[in-house]
Amino acid sequence: MRDSLPKLFTEVLITVRNRCTDFSNTYYGQRGNNYWQFWDYSKVLEITDEDENYEVLAWMSLPQPFNERSKNNED
Repeated sequence: MRDSLPKLFTEVLITVRNRCTDFSNTYYGQRGNNYWQFWDYSKVLEITDEDENYEVLAWMSLPQPFNERSKNNED
């Protein structure tokens, strides 16, 4: 995964797995310098690349918002 990480501090969806419980969930977050930061409803969580309890299984960039006034959208 290290070969294709998102740009730093861009918004992404990440799937995080708890290695102790084998439970995984998808969160809204961002990539920092050697860590991931994500929001779990009421709090901000961070996991480092070397974290022993959690791992990031996948990430996905969020699409750009649709702009109705864009020239590309005119008929």
